[in-house]
Amino acid sequence: MELLLMEKQYNLVQTLNKKINEYTYVDKFNRPMYVRYEISKGKYFDFNVRTKKEKKNLTAPLLYNLYNVLDAIKLGRTVVVVENEKIADYINKKYKIVACTTILNGIDTDNISEKMVELFRGANVIILSYYGDNYDYLKDKLSPVTNNIKTVNVNTTDGADDTRQVHKLCRIMNNFKKVIDKEVI
Repeated sequence: MELLLMEKQYNLVQTLNKKINEYTYVDKFNRPMYVRYEISKGKYFDFNVRTKKEKKNLTAPLLYNLYNVLDAIKLGRTVVVVENEKIADYINKKYKIVACTTILNGIDTDNISEKMVELFRGANVIILSYYGDNYDYLKDKLSPVTNNIKTVNVNTTDGADDTRQVHKLCRIMNNFKKVIDKEVI
């Protein structure tokens, strides 16, 4: 993907040709609201699809993959909450039995509205703790409205090797899939 950026400070148009990850946040009707471009690790460019303008300070507590999460809850499937959009996309592509989501700007935020909490009513939720955090705040907020909520730590002992963490995540998800498959039969 090629992305053009305008640098106001120098009045330059900059073209970025490197790998840019694109994440689309949708509303409950699956209509795009915001597109988040990850320009580099931790640096984002947010674009409001409806106004066709850059959105500065996108801080609202938005759920990624909202339409599929609501559909999964309606069908009684498990919702998996993860650290970021990249991990959510990976799990959603590989495992169709769950709906994976994250919260804009990370799941360690304390900016979770009652409206967002209400979206999880009656759901079975698993919070994947990828970097070793417990996410007690998120678990405490969701516990009153969910049927079942668990935290699964997928962090390796050294925490430094992302490849090993992804492989451990795959093993956990494969074991999780086997358990779900047995419950369905």
